[in-house]
Amino acid sequence: MAPKLENNEAYKVYQKLANRPLGIPPFGTDKTGAFIVSSGELFCRLDMLSEQEKYDAELQGDPTVRLCLHDTRFSHTGNLRAHLTKGHKVKLSEVHKGASTMQEVIDAGKFFEATIATHRRHTLAKLNNVEVEDYGEDEALKTPQKEKPHAPVAIRRPAVPKKGDGSINKARMKAVANITHKCQGCKDSKEKLCPPTKHSDHCLVWDCFTNDEEETPIVLSDTESELSQTFSDK
Repeated sequence: MAPKLENNEAYKVYQKLANRPLGIPPFGTDKTGAFIVSSGELFCRLDMLSEQEKYDAELQGDPTVRLCLHDTRFSHTGNLRAHLTKGHKVKLSEVHKGASTMQEVIDAGKFFEATIATHRRHTLAKLNNVEVEDYGEDEALKTPQKEKPHAPVAIRRPAVPKKGDGSINKARMKAVANITHKCQGCKDSKEKLCPPTKHSDHCLVWDCFTNDEEETPIVLSDTESELSQTFSDK
């Protein structure tokens, strides 16, 4: 059996409210700018502030939303729509004729469940004279936003530092690798020095400067190394 909005417990509570639910957001709009009225809505929630008034209110620290002064319940959605088109003279998003689809009923049910949950939080806060945030945020009324996928970041190992005389700067290599003593790789391979003067697959210090796709590490001077690091950070 297809679900009916009238059977939704949250909607039953909504229908009995004499005044507009607390914490309810203003009407949203479709891609044409027309206001969207959900199936079964009975309260006007049109934002009366212009963009200039919103801007001024934000500068002064005042609320940036002011809903329609008519906060009492309409007898049915048709009267609400007439109030919006004739009273406020705004354009509404078109609705198809006939009964609501199953998906429309499900979406409307979720909206009213979120609306009543938010109304109860605001009511409790008002009764106890505390901030509504103490009862949680109104997450249920927020439209979920999908996170944009992030492109994978290629991790580049730093170029091997070099002294002014052309030799490898081993002290700087160990500092970058954060290895103060002989690494375990050099111990296992019985290397005399860590890092060895020449590239070693066993040395953990050299491994910090070696690109796995390269046969030999790239060696840059101190100045070139700093420039390379500067550009890689951008």
